[in-house]
Amino acid sequence: MRVEVDQKKLEEKMQKKGIKNLKQLAELCGIPYEQLKKAYQRQAFSKECLWLISTELECAINDIVTVNWKDT
Repeated sequence: MRVEVDQKKLEEKMQKKGIKNLKQLAELCGIPYEQLKKAYQRQAFSKECLWLISTELECAINDIVTVNWKDT
């Protein structure tokens, strides 16, 4: 089991908040863009990064993550 960011859910939350891309999200969250970009590509977000993103998007972390039961 692996917890991953659901990119579709994340993008929907970003769109609702008027955030157009990862660069803008990174700026609003105070996360270096390159760090966020790599995390997004690898599906390897730190707890701190998830917390900052969910705070900015005004949602729970559970609203933007999913469980991959196949990946062990």
